[in-house]
Amino acid sequence: MAGGMATARIAPAIGIDLGTSNCVVGVWRNGQVEIIPNSNGDRLTPSVVAFSDSEEGGRYIGQAAKNQAARNCKNTVFEAKRLIGRKFDDKTVQNDIRLWPFPIVKGPHGEARVQIRSRSLEKDFTPEEISAMLLGELKRQAEAFLDAEVNEAVITVPAYFNDAQRQATKDAGEIAGLKVLGIANEPTAAALGYTVHRERLIAFDRERTKTVMVFDLGGGTLDVAIMEVGRGKSKVIALTGDSHLGGVDFDIRLQEHVLRLVPGVAGEGTVAQRRLTKLREKCATAKHTLSTQHSAEIEVPPNNDVTVTRALFENICSDLFARCMTLVKEAIELSKLGREQISCVILVGGSTRMPKISDMLTDFFGGRRPLSSIHADEAVAYGAAVQAAIMTKRCIDSDLQDLVLQEVTPLTLGVNTWTGGGPETWKMSVLIPKNTPIPATGEDIRVTIRDNQTAMAFTVYEGESPLCKDNHILGEFTLDRFEPAPKGQAKARLVYSIDSDGILHATATNTVSGRTSSANFTMDKGRLTRGEIEQMITFERKFVADDRAALEKEAAKHRLQQYLTEVKAKMGSTAHRLLPNDSSVIRRKLSDVEGWLSGSSSGRASANDFENKKRDLEAACEAFETLDLQDRYVLRC
Repeated sequence: MAGGMATARIAPAIGIDLGTSNCVVGVWRNGQVEIIPNSNGDRLTPSVVAFSDSEEGGRYIGQAAKNQAARNCKNTVFEAKRLIGRKFDDKTVQNDIRLWPFPIVKGPHGEARVQIRSRSLEKDFTPEEISAMLLGELKRQAEAFLDAEVNEAVITVPAYFNDAQRQATKDAGEIAGLKVLGIANEPTAAALGYTVHRERLIAFDRERTKTVMVFDLGGGTLDVAIMEVGRGKSKVIALTGDSHLGGVDFDIRLQEHVLRLVPGVAGEGTVAQRRLTKLREKCATAKHTLSTQHSAEIEVPPNNDVTVTRALFENICSDLFARCMTLVKEAIELSKLGREQISCVILVGGSTRMPKISDMLTDFFGGRRPLSSIHADEAVAYGAAVQAAIMTKRCIDSDLQDLVLQEVTPLTLGVNTWTGGGPETWKMSVLIPKNTPIPATGEDIRVTIRDNQTAMAFTVYEGESPLCKDNHILGEFTLDRFEPAPKGQAKARLVYSIDSDGILHATATNTVSGRTSSANFTMDKGRLTRGEIEQMITFERKFVADDRAALEKEAAKHRLQQYLTEVKAKMGSTAHRLLPNDSSVIRRKLSDVEGWLSGSSSGRASANDFENKKRDLEAACEAFETLDLQDRYVLRC
């Protein structure tokens, strides 16, 4: 890393789009957003982490991990965002497991974990740890770009992420060594990016507020938000979405079509898994091709080809496209606006490049085509970087610094109501309805349901079903030490509050004694404990140190190999001028180094070992220096 890091100069806070398929990181600098390239010069980093199956071990992140996926499929993890904050028994997790080559197992809290079994590593990783590896890589990219230490970030999540998924994302940031300033909703971040970028959009002007729809179709999720944006404010009016509908679902649908045509590709065993991994990538490439061409060829391992037309692709994915438009209509209904009141539609996410998306939205809005000015893949990170600058007061533009961002609750929040039967009959009492502006607060009064009851237990849910059993449990907490009394006399005031990150806090108060019990739902059974997070931080630091050591080793190995090649070339051209003994010493040392490099001991060697071998070879080649001195003397004469 560049020398500025030695003085530990602190960089601005960064904005991160932690995507299902790709990640993007940006920073506000010199009055504008800069999207930070990775070490390959690319602005998108694949959301892939791989663990080497060699005895030496090591890991790969981003494009390097994606490049080796087919030959190491069981130890290459992708789409971890579809696991974060979810239980192993979750129906969507069980559906995804059949599509992934890497094993998923149940963790000690019932959470889904990724099982890695390589020759050098046996460990069950939480989705937070995998996500932290991606975040850590983005952090290092930013540090190299800014030549300073990066400690703070705003991380975006799908607007329809529940509380557990948001908390898990914050944990991932902490494991990666970041202070998470905020968890931002992806469509809100994208709209903020467009607001800042509005001078390039005819549809926006600085004096008037516009009502816009953000249609954000990424790799794994779809968010549809209707917002008021304009000078000094960005306000969400209505929000809906599907946290399991994105570009990868279109890839899977295309893969299933190909497998029906060429059924022999699927099967059990490593070879079949490698073929399926390659096929999945080929289908994704074909989907991208169909965004600009009317047909695409899919090479099916081992030696088949399938031609897919755009019309056929749209037909086999017709139900997925229909789900997209269902959510658009739902957002309109929630906003209580007519479609003619929407000033424009903003397309966000790489999957909006599918022409069918733009065509459907154009038809729905009476011929008005959607906007796409900022790069669709970068819009979310762009807005996150602006939000990070606002939160750290680094925006020079007063309009931006004073910008008010107002979100809404993506899901209804409530508490269980006893109905006389078991938990499967409990109804949910709504305290904060879906699409309530946040921060928000809701209250309810609860009474005892039995004589002499001395405690009340509250189970907190989020979801849209009237029955608790069909909603997601956020957690439980208890208020105790009630004085014995007939049922219905002891009372508790229950207060919910949602903070600006969309994370829930709850308090119950005994109306007689004033005793309180509160929770922020870190007790959720799927949540990591403080001790687990600390262990993961330590483990990740070791991984980072090992990664750095591996890079230093590769660099030292390259220097040795380069010097070895130079010496061999020099021997070919000047060996006849050396003294016999000098020539013999050099040849023996060359043979020794070449044998060591090709042997197993070099695989276990450190960077210092390679440097020492290079120094030994340099010492053996001192005779060359004598020849060089002689040549320079002759030239001077």
